[in-house]
Amino acid sequence: FHILSVFFPYFRATQYACALSIYLLRDNSERKDLVAKLKSLEANMSAGRKCEYNSNCEVKEEGSLSSWTAY
Repeated sequence: FHILSVFFPYFRATQYACALSIYLLRDNSERKDLVAKLKSLEANMSAGRKCEYNSNCEVKEEGSLSSWTAY
């Protein structure tokens, strides 16, 4: 049992919400910063979900978002 396993469904929901938001905002030039942040968040959620299948994960703090590395 991985301690973060209770959050994995939320990681997936957040990842899909980010993907949808990126798709909807991709052509809005005023939202380029937001799209970049959403892409970063989506990537982090994807990596976090991969820890569900690999219990040997490492979390590193980078700014306001955590970065996940699965080995």
